[in-house]
Amino acid sequence: MRKQSQEAKVMNHLRTHGSITSLEALAKCGIIHLPRRIGNLKDDGVTFAEIWETKNGKRYKRWSLQKDKPNG
Repeated sequence: MRKQSQEAKVMNHLRTHGSITSLEALAKCGIIHLPRRIGNLKDDGVTFAEIWETKNGKRYKRWSLQKDKPNG
């Protein structure tokens, strides 16, 4: 059985849950450095919406797939 790439794990999580944070990536996908995986996906042409959030005084980024803008 072939192992799923970390980028594929991120994409599956995004399709299933809509967004991902570094903490979620670590806990649910075993990914230590999510920004690198996001960068690789961007290099492959995937576009993301990025939002900074704050919880309990801690700032973190949440990524989601960028919706295509309608033409016109």
